[in-house]
Amino acid sequence: CSRCKVVGYCDKVCQKAGWKSGHKKVCGKGEYQPLSKKTNLASMTADAAYLTGLHASNARNVVAAESASRAAITKDPRLMLAHNNLGTLLRKLGRNGEAIVVFRKALALMAADKELAAGGTVVTTPEGTVMCVDETRWMLQTNYGNALKDARQLPAAVAQYRKVLLDFKHESEACRRAYAGLGISLSMLHGGDAPETIAARRAACRS
Repeated sequence: CSRCKVVGYCDKVCQKAGWKSGHKKVCGKGEYQPLSKKTNLASMTADAAYLTGLHASNARNVVAAESASRAAITKDPRLMLAHNNLGTLLRKLGRNGEAIVVFRKALALMAADKELAAGGTVVTTPEGTVMCVDETRWMLQTNYGNALKDARQLPAAVAQYRKVLLDFKHESEACRRAYAGLGISLSMLHGGDAPETIAARRAACRS
């Protein structure tokens, strides 16, 4: 959102749907706040702490964002989006083992959510904003693959990227990112000149 700089959308159509579906009422008025020494995470709701962490993450303040994301999870352990954000932050900090554990928890929460597991058009977040369900699903699964790759768990990373390609073969951005990760993983496993590595890299360029 160009106004509040907190919520992200996959395209303009999704953004317009989010605005009409509730973001208009909360844009710039949420409980989230930029983290500072005066920020009181303990007094926030889980949703507000998650959005505060997201805001800090977008501002590249990963340490502060981690604190807010953990606060959100403590308040609501079922908040899948907060787990996804925390896993992404841990990976940025190079703590890939921790990130893998967090992403697995997020995947378990997503599988337990019938709406997310089944796919669909949109999902409404606690603040009333809207995200494409498929985007939420493939981003989480790709993030998990990236953490596996960075942790040098290469066979597992390759399997995860291939799962993304199978489950989201009609999502061009999902395929592009999965092929990119797959190419790097295969290169680390078999070398850059291996036929499978070259094929994955070419597919990433075409996606």
